[in-house]
Amino acid sequence: MPNVYFELRDTPNKNGEHRIRLVINTGSGYPSRKATKFAVKLHEWDRVKQKVNKHHPAHFNINNALEAQKNKAINEMSLSISTTGYASAKDISNRVLKSTDFYKIAHEKIAQFALNDSYGTIKRYQSIINKLHEFAPKLHVSDITPQFIYRYQDWLLKNKKNAPNTVQSNIKALNAIWKFAYDMEYINSNNPFNKIKIASGAPIAKEILTFEEIEKLQGVPMKGYREIARDMFMFSYYSAGMRFSDVLLFNVSMIKNNRIAYITGKNEKLLSFPLHNRLKAIIDKYAINAGTLFGMVQELKNKEKQFKNIGNKQAIINKYLQFACNDAGIYKKISFHCARHTFAHHANEISNRNVYSIKNALGHTTINTTEIYLGNDTNAVDTLLNKLYHS
Repeated sequence: MPNVYFELRDTPNKNGEHRIRLVINTGSGYPSRKATKFAVKLHEWDRVKQKVNKHHPAHFNINNALEAQKNKAINEMSLSISTTGYASAKDISNRVLKSTDFYKIAHEKIAQFALNDSYGTIKRYQSIINKLHEFAPKLHVSDITPQFIYRYQDWLLKNKKNAPNTVQSNIKALNAIWKFAYDMEYINSNNPFNKIKIASGAPIAKEILTFEEIEKLQGVPMKGYREIARDMFMFSYYSAGMRFSDVLLFNVSMIKNNRIAYITGKNEKLLSFPLHNRLKAIIDKYAINAGTLFGMVQELKNKEKQFKNIGNKQAIINKYLQFACNDAGIYKKISFHCARHTFAHHANEISNRNVYSIKNALGHTTINTTEIYLGNDTNAVDTLLNKLYHS
């Protein structure tokens, strides 16, 4: 028998509130249960009357909105049955509760990153959303279908000339936003991203320096920003691939009992390692600076401002690092992050591919990330086959 009513979702959200759902049963097929934008606590809901009670300060306005939705659903159902003899509960609920704007949801998701001071992630997501907006200026969650995703992948590859790995990263971010919309009960449909094959490409080879090139870079006399860029790069290499932001914010108070111990800025892991002579030589050279070791920035309470400041300094250091490498007769395209990959590559060679130790030294959360850094280790394969067939 056709019926329209409201119910609370069983599972509460983080605030202990239950989303109010509009239930439409047309008498044919499965009923539709779709979340409204309202959520209340259990003691604020009258299950018999299907209304928000007086315990909720906005009960009057919410009940008026719910009543309007219910009446619209009844009218839509009656109209559909009278004209076609059939009514789809899903179609009616979609007309009554229009799909939420995808960009609005995306900005809600991005706002969550700000709570954790994840400004690098915010910048990446904003860039991804800007590209999507260029492709589809108006977009609702219900528009995200497998066909839409495939068209967008092709557009990124052909029109934006994005590499397959970049496309893959973009699609994964959009999937995360879609899942956020599902968790927030803006939608209750199946995930369209589960039905597609995300574009992928061959792993991009990361440039590294050889042991010999490290020695050449270390030994060439330099001045000014070339010298600072070179020394910061070497500091990163000698400190197990310390990330740029952590090198920039490093200070001597992190040295205790002839060890360096610091909390990583990216994933807030505690890393500790011995203070060896080459690292100590760089520290002694710059220890005259107050505050941070290299004196290029100071720690700020405003994390967003600090993130932007670090980004500006990284651009400068990358520029002069390339000059420093050229001065040393090294003509590879090098950025600061190359120090991290170089450390991983060299550690892999001398440790007989002790991936777990390298993972801990780099501060990676998963072994998969470390394996990406190490790449395809042909030397390990050669050693294995030589032992197997030439023993």
